[in-house]
Parts: sequence; C-alpha cells; structure tokens
Amino acid sequence: MKKIFYSILTISMAGSLSLSAKVYATIGDRNVTDKDIKTTIQMLPNAKLIERFGFDRLPKSEKQKIIEMTVENILLTKKAYQDGIDKTKEYQDLLKSMKDNLAVSLYTKKIISNIKVTDKEQKEYYEKHKDQFTLRNTLVKARHILVKNKEEAQKIIDELKKEKPENIEKKFIELAKSKSIGPSKVYGGELGWFNSRRMVPAFSKAAFSMKKGEFSKEPVKTQFGYHIIYIQDIKKKGSIKPYNEVQADVAKKLKREKIEKAIQKVIDEMKKSDKVTYIK
Repeated sequence: MKKIFYSILTISMAGSLSLSAKVYATIGDRNVTDKDIKTTIQMLPNAKLIERFGFDRLPKSEKQKIIEMTVENILLTKKAYQDGIDKTKEYQDLLKSMKDNLAVSLYTKKIISNIKVTDKEQKEYYEKHKDQFTLRNTLVKARHILVKNKEEAQKIIDELKKEKPENIEKKFIELAKSKSIGPSKVYGGELGWFNSRRMVPAFSKAAFSMKKGEFSKEPVKTQFGYHIIYIQDIKKKGSIKPYNEVQADVAKKLKREKIEKAIQKVIDEMKKSDKVTYIK
C-alpha cells in the first residue's frame, strides 16, 4: 500500500511541474531543453536540494556538469535504439512491467481523487480520539532578548519593571527589536513553542520555572550571552491539543484510512470475480 501511495505522489508532482522550453544545448537538430535537464536531476542523489534551490541558481560549473550528463544520456539513448535494444525480450518485459506499474498508480490516483473528508468527520474523530492528542511534555511559548553583557541585560529588566502588567509584552517586543542581538529580534524575540529539551539547560531552567505573563527578573546566562525571557503561554503535560492545531493531521489520517479501504474494496471485489489460487 505504501509503495502505491508514494508512486502516486511522484506522478502528481511530475504532473504539476510546468517547464518552459529553455534550450541549454543542441545535438544535431535536437534541442536539449529544461525538460531533459529535469529528467537528469531526478536521477541525482541530491535532486530535492537542487530542485528547491533552482537549477539556474547553481554555480556555473555545477550547471555545466548536469548539462553534460544530460547530453551524454541523450546520446546513449540514441545509440541504444540504433542497436535495437528496444527489440530485445528483456526490454519488452521491463517495458510491460513499467506500464503495469503506471496503470496501477494512475488508477489508484483516480480512486483518491474521489475521496473527501468532511469537517464533520474530522471533528467526530477528534472527539472520539482525544487521547491521541494529549501532550507528553509541558510546552512553553516565549520571547527573549539576547545581549552581550549582564549590565545591559539588567538595564532592560529595570525598564520592563516600570511597565504596567498589561503593557509588558508590547514593551518587550519593542526592546527585542531594538536591543536584541539574536536572529529572532525581527519577530520581537518570538521563539514559538518548545519543550525543555529544545533549549540549552540554563535557558530551559529559567523558562520552565516561570508563569504565563512573567519575565525573568535576573539575566539568564548561556554560551550565547545574557537573556531576558518573557513567557507568552504554557501548555501543561497531559493537556489536550486544541482541535484547530491538529485538524490538518486528523484530515490526513482519515483520508489515508479511506484510501486504504477503497483500494482494498476494489481488490476484494476482483478476488471474487477472478479466482485466485495460491500454490504451496
């Protein structure tokens, strides 16, 4: 079942790609286009990385290597047909096998296109299986301000202490953007959700000892510098993840189950009409 699923994904991805007719070389009167380049890239071990980065953004030397590989593959293909490789039994058997696999993949894709998961089904599944969405670890959502020395960190803390509780986060964001040297400064020091193992020990110890809405009253020292931490929210171990956070996962799970059932139904129906005998 998994092999079929992955085959469908491959076909779907290939079908969604729209390639322009850019020409990188010529072999006689045949153009070597970006479609040919794409075929070569798909055979490389780092294909996904190249596709994500973009072929035209590769260094000139790397692009030339791939173009040369493409030219050589085209020439070898031409030579193979000239020598009659397509007339051999081995070729014909392999071609039939490939056609059969393609037929199964496309037929399964057709089945999948008719499968829908409704909002009602998703919500019902969530309500019946809430135990699957229980947090195994306490999570903290926080912001931080990172500075080079303790004195600077203490000045920021003193400034925050002057603010009213309802204005602290707004002020924290302003200070993070203007004072922090960490990469998260552009997001107001936003770190998102994390468990205690994700951060360095000193940072985690401080963050997980605080309450929602609190900021660290003492600078927190790590190998990166001195931190001021603000706790935006906390999710306790054993709490249930809200429906809106897991809806996408629920939808995927239900669709996968429906796909498997639909395919198995077809197989079972075929077994009834076509007698199957297993030879021991």
